[in-house]
Amino acid sequence: LLSIHEHPLLPSAMFIVGKCDGCRVRGLMYGSYYCNKANCFCWFHKDCAESPLEINHHPSHPEHPLLLTKMAPAEEAFLIYCGFIVSVFCVGLPHIINTNRHDHRVAFMHHLGRKGAKCGVCRESLSQYYGAYSCSICPKYVVHLQCAVDFNLWNGVELEGIPETSEDIVPFKVVGDNLIRHFMHEKHILLLLKDYDMVGDDYERVRCEACVSQIGLFGLVYSCQECRFFLHEKCAHLPMKKNLVFNPTPYMLEYQGKARSWLGLFSGGFKYTSQDPFGNYSFVDVHCSSISEPFVHNAHLHPLYFVETVENSPCDACTRFQDGYVLNCSDCDFDLCLYCATLPEKIWHISDEHPLTLYHGGKKATGTNWCEVCEMELDSSKWFFTCFGCGVTLHDKCVLGDFSRLTPNYSVPFRGKEYSVILNNQNSRPSCRSCHDRCKAPVILQVNDEHNGYICSNSCLYRVF
Repeated sequence: LLSIHEHPLLPSAMFIVGKCDGCRVRGLMYGSYYCNKANCFCWFHKDCAESPLEINHHPSHPEHPLLLTKMAPAEEAFLIYCGFIVSVFCVGLPHIINTNRHDHRVAFMHHLGRKGAKCGVCRESLSQYYGAYSCSICPKYVVHLQCAVDFNLWNGVELEGIPETSEDIVPFKVVGDNLIRHFMHEKHILLLLKDYDMVGDDYERVRCEACVSQIGLFGLVYSCQECRFFLHEKCAHLPMKKNLVFNPTPYMLEYQGKARSWLGLFSGGFKYTSQDPFGNYSFVDVHCSSISEPFVHNAHLHPLYFVETVENSPCDACTRFQDGYVLNCSDCDFDLCLYCATLPEKIWHISDEHPLTLYHGGKKATGTNWCEVCEMELDSSKWFFTCFGCGVTLHDKCVLGDFSRLTPNYSVPFRGKEYSVILNNQNSRPSCRSCHDRCKAPVILQVNDEHNGYICSNSCLYRVF
Protein backbone atom coordinates (compact mmCIF):
# COMPACT_ATOMS: atom_id res chain seq x y z
CA LEU A 1 0.00 0.00 0.00
CA LEU A 2 2.98 2.29 0.53
CA SER A 3 3.62 2.09 -3.19
CA ILE A 4 0.09 2.07 -4.64
CA HIS A 5 -1.65 4.63 -2.38
CA GLU A 6 -2.00 7.95 -4.20
CA HIS A 7 -0.38 9.95 -1.35
CA PRO A 8 2.66 9.30 0.85
CA LEU A 9 1.84 7.35 4.02
CA LEU A 10 3.39 8.50 7.30
CA PRO A 11 4.34 6.19 10.20
CA SER A 12 2.69 6.63 13.59
CA ALA A 13 3.67 5.26 17.03
CA MET A 14 0.23 5.95 18.53
CA PHE A 15 -2.36 3.42 19.67
CA ILE A 16 -5.36 3.89 17.39
CA VAL A 17 -8.78 2.29 17.77
CA GLY A 18 -10.51 2.40 14.40
CA LYS A 19 -10.95 0.78 10.99
CA CYS A 20 -7.99 0.03 8.74
CA ASP A 21 -8.64 1.43 5.25
CA GLY A 22 -6.70 -1.44 3.72
CA CYS A 23 -8.29 -4.59 5.16
CA ARG A 24 -11.44 -2.80 6.45
CA VAL A 25 -11.11 -4.42 9.89
CA ARG A 26 -11.90 -2.39 13.00
CA GLY A 27 -9.71 -2.83 16.07
CA LEU A 28 -6.59 -1.67 17.91
CA MET A 29 -3.73 -0.47 15.70
CA TYR A 30 -0.20 0.26 16.87
CA GLY A 31 2.80 1.22 14.75
CA SER A 32 0.37 2.06 11.95
CA TYR A 33 0.54 4.33 8.91
CA TYR A 34 -1.73 7.23 8.02
CA CYS A 35 -2.41 9.69 5.20
CA ASN A 36 -2.79 13.28 6.38
CA LYS A 37 -4.15 14.77 3.17
CA ALA A 38 -7.32 16.75 3.88
CA ASN A 39 -9.54 14.80 1.48
CA CYS A 40 -7.97 11.41 2.18
CA PHE A 41 -7.35 11.12 5.91
CA CYS A 42 -7.09 7.38 6.59
CA TRP A 43 -5.22 4.79 8.67
CA PHE A 44 -3.62 1.45 7.80
CA HIS A 45 -2.31 -1.47 9.86
CA LYS A 46 1.47 -1.69 9.65
CA ASP A 47 1.25 -5.10 7.96
CA CYS A 48 -1.35 -3.83 5.47
CA ALA A 49 0.67 -0.73 4.59
CA GLU A 50 3.85 -2.77 4.11
CA SER A 51 2.20 -5.46 1.97
CA PRO A 52 4.45 -6.44 -0.97
CA LEU A 53 3.35 -5.86 -4.57
CA GLU A 54 3.61 -9.58 -5.30
CA ILE A 55 3.38 -12.79 -3.26
CA ASN A 56 4.48 -16.17 -4.56
CA HIS A 57 3.34 -19.62 -3.34
CA HIS A 58 0.70 -18.35 -0.94
CA PRO A 59 -0.98 -21.35 0.80
CA SER A 60 -4.43 -20.26 -0.36
CA HIS A 61 -3.38 -20.41 -4.06
CA PRO A 62 0.18 -21.67 -4.56
CA GLU A 63 -0.17 -22.24 -8.31
CA HIS A 64 0.21 -18.58 -9.36
CA PRO A 65 1.70 -15.37 -7.96
CA LEU A 66 -0.67 -12.89 -6.28
CA LEU A 67 -0.41 -9.26 -7.40
CA LEU A 68 -1.53 -6.30 -5.28
CA THR A 69 -4.19 -4.19 -6.92
CA LYS A 70 -6.87 -1.67 -5.98
CA MET A 71 -10.38 -3.06 -6.48
CA ALA A 72 -12.36 -0.02 -5.26
CA PRO A 73 -11.60 3.16 -3.34
CA ALA A 74 -9.78 2.23 -0.11
CA GLU A 75 -10.26 -1.51 -0.81
CA GLU A 76 -7.05 -3.28 -1.79
CA ALA A 77 -6.76 -6.96 -2.70
CA PHE A 78 -4.36 -9.50 -4.17
CA LEU A 79 -5.55 -11.19 -7.35
CA ILE A 80 -4.18 -13.34 -10.26
CA TYR A 81 -5.56 -13.36 -14.15
CA CYS A 82 -7.25 -16.83 -13.50
CA GLY A 83 -9.71 -14.67 -11.45
CA PHE A 84 -8.78 -15.80 -7.91
CA ILE A 85 -9.17 -12.87 -5.48
CA VAL A 86 -8.05 -12.63 -1.88
CA SER A 87 -8.15 -9.50 0.28
CA VAL A 88 -5.15 -7.98 1.99
CA PHE A 89 -6.86 -8.86 5.27
CA CYS A 90 -6.92 -12.58 4.45
CA VAL A 91 -3.40 -12.68 3.03
CA GLY A 92 -1.94 -11.45 6.29
CA LEU A 93 -4.02 -13.57 8.66
CA PRO A 94 -2.08 -15.45 11.36
CA HIS A 95 -2.09 -19.23 11.01
CA ILE A 96 -2.47 -20.28 14.66
CA ILE A 97 -3.86 -18.12 17.48
CA ASN A 98 -5.48 -18.17 20.91
CA THR A 99 -8.71 -16.29 21.58
CA ASN A 100 -10.46 -15.53 24.85
CA ARG A 101 -13.57 -17.45 23.74
CA HIS A 102 -12.03 -20.93 23.60
CA ASP A 103 -9.63 -22.95 25.74
CA HIS A 104 -7.59 -24.37 22.82
CA ARG A 105 -5.64 -22.91 19.94
CA VAL A 106 -7.48 -22.40 16.65
CA ALA A 107 -5.87 -22.72 13.19
CA PHE A 108 -6.60 -20.93 9.91
CA MET A 109 -8.36 -23.05 7.26
CA HIS A 110 -8.52 -21.67 3.72
CA HIS A 111 -11.79 -23.48 2.99
CA LEU A 112 -14.12 -24.73 5.71
CA GLY A 113 -15.52 -27.46 3.47
CA ARG A 114 -18.59 -28.44 5.50
CA LYS A 115 -22.16 -27.23 5.78
CA GLY A 116 -24.21 -26.16 8.77
CA ALA A 117 -21.40 -24.71 10.91
CA LYS A 118 -22.00 -21.74 13.22
CA CYS A 119 -19.41 -19.27 14.44
CA GLY A 120 -18.39 -19.86 18.05
CA VAL A 121 -18.35 -16.09 18.66
CA CYS A 122 -21.23 -14.39 16.82
CA ARG A 123 -23.36 -17.55 16.42
CA GLU A 124 -23.99 -16.74 12.73
CA SER A 125 -23.63 -19.33 9.96
CA LEU A 126 -20.31 -19.93 8.17
CA SER A 127 -20.06 -20.65 4.46
CA GLN A 128 -18.42 -23.95 3.54
CA TYR A 129 -16.70 -22.18 0.62
CA TYR A 130 -14.81 -19.61 2.68
CA GLY A 131 -12.01 -19.69 5.20
CA ALA A 132 -12.40 -19.98 8.97
CA TYR A 133 -10.50 -20.77 12.16
CA SER A 134 -11.00 -24.27 13.53
CA CYS A 135 -10.01 -26.18 16.68
CA SER A 136 -8.29 -29.53 16.09
CA ILE A 137 -9.33 -30.77 19.54
CA CYS A 138 -12.98 -29.69 19.27
CA PRO A 139 -13.90 -30.44 15.61
CA LYS A 140 -17.25 -28.62 15.79
CA TYR A 141 -15.73 -25.37 17.03
CA VAL A 142 -15.17 -22.92 14.15
CA VAL A 143 -14.99 -19.11 14.03
CA HIS A 144 -15.35 -16.48 11.32
CA LEU A 145 -12.00 -15.02 10.28
CA GLN A 146 -12.91 -11.48 11.31
CA CYS A 147 -14.43 -12.66 14.60
CA ALA A 148 -11.29 -14.61 15.55
CA VAL A 149 -8.80 -11.79 14.94
CA ASP A 150 -10.89 -9.08 16.55
CA PHE A 151 -8.56 -7.42 19.05
CA ASN A 152 -11.22 -7.75 21.74
CA LEU A 153 -10.67 -11.53 21.46
CA TRP A 154 -7.12 -12.01 20.17
CA ASN A 155 -3.99 -10.65 21.82
CA GLY A 156 -2.21 -10.20 18.47
CA VAL A 157 0.28 -13.07 18.90
CA GLU A 158 0.96 -15.49 16.02
CA LEU A 159 1.61 -18.94 17.52
CA GLU A 160 2.79 -20.79 14.40
CA GLY A 161 6.12 -22.44 15.15
CA ILE A 162 5.67 -21.97 18.92
CA PRO A 163 5.24 -25.38 20.59
CA GLU A 164 2.13 -25.74 22.70
CA THR A 165 3.02 -26.48 26.29
CA SER A 166 0.74 -27.61 29.07
CA GLU A 167 0.70 -25.06 31.88
CA ASP A 168 0.20 -26.10 35.48
CA ILE A 169 -2.77 -23.99 36.53
CA VAL A 170 -4.03 -26.27 39.31
CA PRO A 171 -4.23 -24.07 42.44
CA PHE A 172 -3.38 -26.71 45.04
CA LYS A 173 -1.24 -29.76 45.77
CA VAL A 174 -2.72 -32.94 47.21
CA VAL A 175 -0.80 -33.81 50.38
CA GLY A 176 -2.92 -36.68 51.71
CA ASP A 177 -6.39 -38.21 51.83
CA ASN A 178 -8.82 -35.27 51.62
CA LEU A 179 -5.91 -32.92 52.38
CA ILE A 180 -4.61 -30.13 50.11
CA ARG A 181 -2.24 -27.18 50.32
CA HIS A 182 -3.83 -24.27 48.41
CA PHE A 183 -1.62 -21.55 46.95
CA MET A 184 -3.83 -18.89 48.57
CA HIS A 185 -3.29 -20.43 52.03
CA GLU A 186 0.10 -22.11 51.91
CA LYS A 187 0.87 -21.78 55.62
CA HIS A 188 -1.74 -24.40 56.64
CA ILE A 189 -3.22 -27.60 55.19
CA LEU A 190 -6.93 -27.69 54.26
CA LEU A 191 -9.17 -30.64 55.11
CA LEU A 192 -12.19 -31.65 53.01
CA LEU A 193 -15.26 -31.79 55.27
CA LYS A 194 -17.83 -34.23 53.90
CA ASP A 195 -20.37 -34.02 56.72
CA TYR A 196 -20.08 -30.39 57.72
CA ASP A 197 -23.25 -29.13 59.43
CA MET A 198 -23.53 -25.46 60.28
CA VAL A 199 -24.99 -24.66 63.70
CA GLY A 200 -26.88 -21.57 64.88
CA ASP A 201 -26.08 -18.38 62.98
CA ASP A 202 -22.88 -19.74 61.43
CA TYR A 203 -24.63 -19.86 58.07
CA GLU A 204 -24.37 -16.03 58.10
CA ARG A 205 -20.99 -15.55 59.72
CA VAL A 206 -18.87 -18.17 57.97
CA ARG A 207 -18.06 -17.37 54.36
CA CYS A 208 -16.00 -18.91 51.58
CA GLU A 209 -12.75 -16.96 51.23
CA ALA A 210 -12.99 -17.11 47.42
CA CYS A 211 -16.58 -16.20 46.55
CA VAL A 212 -17.64 -14.75 49.96
CA SER A 213 -20.85 -16.80 49.75
CA GLN A 214 -22.29 -18.73 52.67
CA ILE A 215 -20.65 -21.99 53.73
CA GLY A 216 -22.55 -25.11 54.68
CA LEU A 217 -25.71 -25.04 52.57
CA PHE A 218 -24.82 -27.41 49.76
CA GLY A 219 -21.63 -29.01 48.50
CA LEU A 220 -18.41 -29.99 50.18
CA VAL A 221 -16.12 -27.58 51.99
CA TYR A 222 -12.37 -27.33 52.60
CA SER A 223 -11.50 -26.07 56.07
CA CYS A 224 -8.29 -25.01 57.76
CA GLN A 225 -7.95 -26.76 61.12
CA GLU A 226 -5.76 -23.97 62.56
CA CYS A 227 -7.67 -20.82 61.50
CA ARG A 228 -11.05 -19.81 60.13
CA PHE A 229 -10.24 -20.26 56.43
CA PHE A 230 -12.95 -21.99 54.38
CA LEU A 231 -13.27 -22.76 50.68
CA HIS A 232 -16.12 -24.34 48.77
CA GLU A 233 -14.76 -27.40 46.99
CA LYS A 234 -15.63 -25.87 43.60
CA CYS A 235 -13.86 -22.62 44.58
CA ALA A 236 -10.75 -24.56 45.64
CA HIS A 237 -10.53 -25.77 42.02
CA LEU A 238 -10.56 -22.28 40.46
CA PRO A 239 -7.64 -22.31 37.98
CA MET A 240 -4.72 -19.95 38.53
CA LYS A 241 -4.96 -18.76 34.90
CA LYS A 242 -8.06 -18.37 32.77
CA ASN A 243 -9.29 -16.86 29.51
CA LEU A 244 -12.26 -14.53 29.98
CA VAL A 245 -14.37 -12.66 27.43
CA PHE A 246 -13.66 -9.27 29.01
CA ASN A 247 -10.02 -8.98 27.84
CA PRO A 248 -7.87 -10.75 25.20
CA THR A 249 -5.05 -11.18 27.71
CA PRO A 250 -5.37 -14.17 30.11
CA TYR A 251 -6.49 -13.45 33.67
CA MET A 252 -4.55 -14.52 36.76
CA LEU A 253 -6.17 -15.58 40.04
CA GLU A 254 -5.30 -13.33 42.99
CA TYR A 255 -6.59 -12.45 46.45
CA GLN A 256 -8.27 -9.06 46.65
CA GLY A 257 -6.29 -6.90 49.03
CA LYS A 258 -9.22 -4.48 49.22
CA ALA A 259 -12.81 -4.37 48.04
CA ARG A 260 -13.30 -3.41 44.39
CA SER A 261 -16.39 -2.39 42.43
CA TRP A 262 -17.56 -4.77 39.70
CA LEU A 263 -20.98 -4.58 37.96
CA GLY A 264 -21.75 -1.70 40.29
CA LEU A 265 -21.22 -3.94 43.34
CA PHE A 266 -18.34 -4.05 45.78
CA SER A 267 -16.63 -7.40 45.74
CA GLY A 268 -14.11 -9.13 48.01
CA GLY A 269 -12.55 -12.56 48.10
CA PHE A 270 -10.57 -13.92 45.15
CA LYS A 271 -10.40 -12.09 41.83
CA TYR A 272 -9.03 -12.55 38.32
CA THR A 273 -6.83 -9.72 37.00
CA SER A 274 -5.54 -8.89 33.53
CA GLN A 275 -3.43 -6.14 31.97
CA ASP A 276 -4.38 -4.54 28.64
CA PRO A 277 -1.86 -3.26 26.02
CA PHE A 278 -1.95 0.20 27.62
CA GLY A 279 -0.79 -1.18 30.99
CA ASN A 280 -4.20 -0.78 32.64
CA TYR A 281 -5.35 -3.52 35.01
CA SER A 282 -8.88 -4.88 35.05
CA PHE A 283 -10.42 -7.38 37.42
CA VAL A 284 -13.36 -9.79 37.49
CA ASP A 285 -14.75 -11.39 40.63
CA VAL A 286 -15.07 -15.17 40.82
CA HIS A 287 -18.83 -15.06 40.34
CA CYS A 288 -18.69 -13.57 36.84
CA SER A 289 -15.48 -15.42 35.97
CA SER A 290 -17.37 -18.69 36.52
CA ILE A 291 -19.58 -18.00 33.48
CA SER A 292 -18.45 -20.00 30.46
CA GLU A 293 -19.92 -20.64 27.02
CA PRO A 294 -22.29 -22.25 26.37
CA PHE A 295 -23.90 -21.07 29.61
CA VAL A 296 -26.73 -23.30 30.82
CA HIS A 297 -29.23 -21.85 33.30
CA ASN A 298 -32.28 -23.46 34.86
CA ALA A 299 -34.38 -20.46 33.83
CA HIS A 300 -34.02 -21.06 30.09
CA LEU A 301 -34.29 -24.05 27.78
CA HIS A 302 -31.46 -23.07 25.43
CA PRO A 303 -27.77 -22.37 26.05
CA LEU A 304 -26.75 -18.71 26.37
CA TYR A 305 -23.76 -16.91 24.86
CA PHE A 306 -21.95 -13.65 25.53
CA VAL A 307 -22.91 -10.68 23.37
CA GLU A 308 -21.78 -7.09 23.74
CA THR A 309 -24.82 -4.85 23.68
CA VAL A 310 -24.67 -1.95 21.26
CA GLU A 311 -27.61 -0.24 22.95
CA ASN A 312 -29.21 -0.67 26.35
CA SER A 313 -31.03 -4.00 26.52
CA PRO A 314 -33.39 -5.04 29.36
CA CYS A 315 -32.54 -8.17 31.31
CA ASP A 316 -35.39 -10.70 31.22
CA ALA A 317 -34.83 -11.51 34.91
CA CYS A 318 -34.71 -8.07 36.54
CA THR A 319 -35.93 -5.86 33.60
CA ARG A 320 -33.09 -3.41 34.30
CA PHE A 321 -31.41 -2.00 31.20
CA GLN A 322 -27.85 -3.20 30.69
CA ASP A 323 -24.84 -2.09 28.73
CA GLY A 324 -21.66 -4.04 28.09
CA TYR A 325 -21.86 -7.83 28.07
CA VAL A 326 -25.03 -9.86 28.55
CA LEU A 327 -25.86 -13.53 28.03
CA ASN A 328 -28.16 -14.01 25.07
CA CYS A 329 -30.27 -16.68 23.38
CA SER A 330 -30.61 -15.61 19.74
CA ASP A 331 -33.40 -18.13 19.14
CA CYS A 332 -35.69 -16.66 21.81
CA ASP A 333 -34.41 -13.09 22.09
CA PHE A 334 -33.71 -13.82 25.77
CA ASP A 335 -31.17 -11.65 27.61
CA LEU A 336 -29.70 -12.26 31.05
CA CYS A 337 -27.44 -9.75 32.80
CA LEU A 338 -24.31 -11.04 34.53
CA TYR A 339 -25.63 -10.11 37.96
CA CYS A 340 -28.78 -12.21 37.56
CA ALA A 341 -26.82 -15.01 35.90
CA THR A 342 -24.70 -15.35 39.04
CA LEU A 343 -27.52 -15.19 41.61
CA PRO A 344 -27.41 -18.25 43.91
CA GLU A 345 -30.10 -20.86 43.28
CA LYS A 346 -30.43 -21.42 47.05
CA ILE A 347 -29.49 -19.30 50.05
CA TRP A 348 -30.03 -19.04 53.82
CA HIS A 349 -31.77 -15.96 55.18
CA ILE A 350 -32.64 -14.93 58.71
CA SER A 351 -36.31 -14.51 57.76
CA ASP A 352 -36.89 -18.27 57.36
CA GLU A 353 -35.60 -21.46 58.94
CA HIS A 354 -35.44 -23.18 55.54
CA PRO A 355 -33.17 -22.36 52.61
CA LEU A 356 -34.71 -19.98 50.07
CA THR A 357 -34.93 -20.90 46.38
CA LEU A 358 -34.55 -18.51 43.45
CA TYR A 359 -37.87 -18.31 41.60
CA HIS A 360 -37.44 -17.44 37.93
CA GLY A 361 -40.78 -15.72 37.39
CA GLY A 362 -41.36 -14.73 33.79
CA LYS A 363 -43.44 -12.42 31.65
CA LYS A 364 -46.50 -14.65 32.04
CA ALA A 365 -46.22 -14.98 35.83
CA THR A 366 -49.30 -13.87 37.78
CA GLY A 367 -50.40 -13.52 41.38
CA THR A 368 -49.70 -11.08 44.19
CA ASN A 369 -46.77 -11.60 46.56
CA TRP A 370 -45.30 -9.42 49.27
CA CYS A 371 -41.67 -9.18 50.35
CA GLU A 372 -41.09 -10.41 53.91
CA VAL A 373 -38.32 -7.86 54.48
CA CYS A 374 -39.44 -4.54 52.97
CA GLU A 375 -43.18 -5.39 53.03
CA MET A 376 -43.57 -4.08 49.48
CA GLU A 377 -45.38 -5.89 46.67
CA LEU A 378 -43.29 -8.19 44.45
CA ASP A 379 -43.40 -8.04 40.68
CA SER A 380 -44.00 -11.71 39.85
CA SER A 381 -42.52 -11.30 36.36
CA LYS A 382 -39.11 -10.62 37.95
CA TRP A 383 -36.95 -13.15 39.76
CA PHE A 384 -37.27 -13.37 43.53
CA PHE A 385 -36.48 -15.74 46.40
CA THR A 386 -39.09 -17.93 48.03
CA CYS A 387 -39.53 -20.83 50.44
CA PHE A 388 -41.85 -23.31 48.76
CA GLY A 389 -42.66 -24.89 52.13
CA CYS A 390 -43.59 -21.72 54.03
CA GLY A 391 -44.63 -19.50 51.13
CA VAL A 392 -42.26 -16.70 52.19
CA THR A 393 -41.27 -14.39 49.29
CA LEU A 394 -38.46 -11.80 49.17
CA HIS A 395 -36.92 -9.43 46.64
CA ASP A 396 -33.47 -10.56 45.52
CA LYS A 397 -32.05 -7.19 46.63
CA CYS A 398 -33.62 -7.58 50.08
CA VAL A 399 -32.06 -11.04 50.44
CA LEU A 400 -28.61 -10.07 49.17
CA GLY A 401 -28.26 -6.28 49.20
CA ASP A 402 -25.37 -4.46 47.55
CA PHE A 403 -22.64 -5.65 49.93
CA SER A 404 -23.25 -9.41 49.99
CA ARG A 405 -19.97 -10.05 48.14
CA LEU A 406 -17.95 -8.43 50.91
CA THR A 407 -16.51 -10.43 53.82
CA PRO A 408 -18.02 -9.49 57.22
CA ASN A 409 -15.60 -7.76 59.63
CA TYR A 410 -13.38 -6.60 56.75
CA SER A 411 -12.57 -2.94 56.16
CA VAL A 412 -13.53 -1.11 52.94
CA PRO A 413 -11.65 2.08 51.96
CA PHE A 414 -13.75 4.46 49.87
CA ARG A 415 -12.96 8.06 48.96
CA GLY A 416 -10.82 8.80 51.97
CA LYS A 417 -12.96 7.03 54.56
CA GLU A 418 -12.87 3.57 56.10
CA TYR A 419 -16.00 1.42 56.38
CA SER A 420 -16.46 -1.82 58.29
CA VAL A 421 -18.48 -4.63 56.75
CA ILE A 422 -20.99 -5.87 59.33
CA LEU A 423 -23.93 -8.28 59.48
CA ASN A 424 -27.33 -6.66 59.93
CA ASN A 425 -28.62 -9.38 62.28
CA GLN A 426 -29.42 -7.48 65.48
CA ASN A 427 -32.89 -7.35 67.02
CA SER A 428 -33.27 -3.72 65.94
CA ARG A 429 -32.19 -2.67 62.46
CA PRO A 430 -30.10 0.55 62.41
CA SER A 431 -31.05 3.62 60.38
CA CYS A 432 -29.06 4.50 57.27
CA ARG A 433 -26.98 7.65 57.57
CA SER A 434 -27.91 8.67 54.02
CA CYS A 435 -31.57 7.73 53.34
CA HIS A 436 -32.56 7.55 57.05
CA ASP A 437 -34.61 4.39 56.45
CA ARG A 438 -34.08 1.19 58.41
CA CYS A 439 -31.28 -0.88 56.84
CA LYS A 440 -32.94 -3.95 55.29
CA ALA A 441 -29.96 -5.71 53.62
CA PRO A 442 -28.24 -8.56 55.52
CA VAL A 443 -24.79 -7.00 55.04
CA ILE A 444 -24.25 -3.26 55.56
CA LEU A 445 -21.40 -0.80 56.10
CA GLN A 446 -20.52 1.05 59.28
CA VAL A 447 -18.71 4.38 58.92
CA ASN A 448 -15.52 4.43 61.00
CA ASP A 449 -15.72 7.99 62.30
CA GLU A 450 -16.90 9.76 65.41
CA HIS A 451 -20.56 9.24 64.47
CA ASN A 452 -20.36 5.50 63.59
CA GLY A 453 -23.28 5.79 61.18
CA TYR A 454 -24.48 3.05 58.83
CA ILE A 455 -24.84 2.78 55.04
CA CYS A 456 -27.42 0.40 53.58
CA SER A 457 -26.73 0.42 49.82
CA ASN A 458 -24.47 1.54 46.98
CA SER A 459 -26.74 4.46 46.11
CA CYS A 460 -26.62 5.67 49.71
CA LEU A 461 -22.84 5.31 49.80
CA TYR A 462 -22.41 7.52 46.74
CA ARG A 463 -25.09 9.94 47.93
CA VAL A 464 -23.08 10.66 51.07
CA PHE A 465 -20.44 12.26 48.82
